[in-house]
Amino acid sequence: MPKAVKVKRYKNIYKRRTPLSILLRVVCIVVVVGLLGFIGWSAYEPVRAYLDSIAFEWKNNPTPSLPEIPDISASPEPETPAPESLPELPPEPAVSASDPAPAESEPAAPEGSEIPSGTQLRGAYLPVSDLLDPNLLAARLSDFQEAGYTAVLVDLKDANGSLLYRSKRGRIPLEEGVTPYDLSAACEQIRAAGMLPIGRMHTFRDYTAALSDNNMAVQYLDTREHWLDNSREKGGKPWLNPYSEQARAYLVGLAEEAVSMGVEQILLDSVMFPVGVRLDAATYGETGDVSRSEVLSAFVRQVSSAVSAKGGTVSLIVRAADVFSNPDSLGGDPLVLSDQITLNLSPAVLGENFSAGGFTVEHPMQDPGDTVQRMLDALSGRLPGQFTALIQDPNNSTAMVQAVQEVLKENGVESYLIVQESPNPN
Repeated sequence: MPKAVKVKRYKNIYKRRTPLSILLRVVCIVVVVGLLGFIGWSAYEPVRAYLDSIAFEWKNNPTPSLPEIPDISASPEPETPAPESLPELPPEPAVSASDPAPAESEPAAPEGSEIPSGTQLRGAYLPVSDLLDPNLLAARLSDFQEAGYTAVLVDLKDANGSLLYRSKRGRIPLEEGVTPYDLSAACEQIRAAGMLPIGRMHTFRDYTAALSDNNMAVQYLDTREHWLDNSREKGGKPWLNPYSEQARAYLVGLAEEAVSMGVEQILLDSVMFPVGVRLDAATYGETGDVSRSEVLSAFVRQVSSAVSAKGGTVSLIVRAADVFSNPDSLGGDPLVLSDQITLNLSPAVLGENFSAGGFTVEHPMQDPGDTVQRMLDALSGRLPGQFTALIQDPNNSTAMVQAVQEVLKENGVESYLIVQESPNPN
């Protein structure tokens, strides 16, 4: 007879869990789930920004590799002295693309046309649309002559990085529907009318060149992805990196080219580090001990040296608002970046209300003349002995321009540039 199997019973086999143990288990589960949720939420924003940068780059560059682009740092001509160098910066990867020789030589800048120190510039702005039609350009120049202007301001490169003239150094085509103008012909026509051509170019605010060459762009958290100044859904764009030797060389080459085509003076705009969201995620490679202010001022000197060798001059556009606020994007006081300043005194750039650095103004456009006077009073003693005032008139009001001109004259500011798309008498 087989032996019976004995079933062993333990004392707690029928013991029920207490309410306290159940509560502790529920609390532990809630804590673990909450911790995981917190970690996920903390990682959401950087991960999304990273994916946004990839999506933005894929949208603008759908092919895995870009076509070969000529080297933007063309070798200087034998007779041209080397431009002033920047403070010593860490070396960067070499550019693999070669720079083919230009199909034809660039025209030399007219001799004896350099703007002498202390010259009174009274310039007006011409939009690209006026530069495309020689007859329209002639009519506008005739109006400028009657108004007593001595210079004409044109745009060379906009804040998107589009080159608005026919350049041999351009990296990216113009936006759809935009036609580049003949800079050499325009400068020749401006000079024939007895005025000097001045060209304005944005520098480090340039997403087209940044997309074309990753080595020139501000990076996202030291990766090979572009940092964007906003989310992709809100139109975020990459910027050129002021610490990038290749980015600086590209910009210097454009300034040299413009002067060779007849531009008398180069106005450098957006000489600055990026502004926007998630600035803590914007990285610039190895920067060494070179500060932001040092690298920006050295860049201005580098452009000035190269342009001077071709017979031109350089002036740095500085916003009066930035002189009051000393933003980190400029490394502090922008007035230390150059001794050749074009000061943007436009009341419109102050917004609805402005307060920084002890200067406060409400509704700056309500009385533009008074606003400009107050800015000049507040900046007294800080400005260089001679500078050019830049006045942007968003309302195209001749009355507003005349009021500001009167204030400038009363304060001994004889050089100014007036920016109006299409002036009207109101």
